[in-house]
Amino acid sequence: MKNLIKELIEVARSEACMEYASMELARNLQRKIRASQHPATAYFLSTENKRHLSNLMYVAHQTRKPIGKLKAAAELGITRQGVSTMLDETTDAGWVVKKRRGYMYSDEMATRYTKTIGEMLLVSSTNLSVKVIRLSEFLNFMSSHLQLTEILGESILQTGGEQHAETDKKNKSDAVFNEKRIIKI
Repeated sequence: MKNLIKELIEVARSEACMEYASMELARNLQRKIRASQHPATAYFLSTENKRHLSNLMYVAHQTRKPIGKLKAAAELGITRQGVSTMLDETTDAGWVVKKRRGYMYSDEMATRYTKTIGEMLLVSSTNLSVKVIRLSEFLNFMSSHLQLTEILGESILQTGGEQHAETDKKNKSDAVFNEKRIIKI
């Protein structure tokens, strides 16, 4: 019984990992599709640091609190020079604006970010919902299977115990019979 439970848990774990990997692959495909639609999207989706910078610039725009180069470098975990290069490139392209206290997205880029990320989240959340439902159905199946296995096991034990008790009753008078097991005195 323990081996069956372990196997079922391992199957569930494997299924969950497969769903996660599939979701990440689909999300990467969405990024590639989006990147082909606009140069800014291609730029900000090209590396992990640029994606993170994009998020920082969006938050700065929405909160109206520009982010300085040192803070951005600390957030990204890269050098100030690396951040300066990215900010110079994006400022020259007009995607990021320089304010007195730092940098933030331009109004146009903030609108583009909201639209693009909103669409990606809608697709991802729909796909995720479908996958969660599939995983839930799988877990329900496993649970039902496990309950049936336990009922079958108890039935076999009870039937076997009763047969053994009947045999033991005929042969030994010093046994006390319980519903599920025999206790010898």
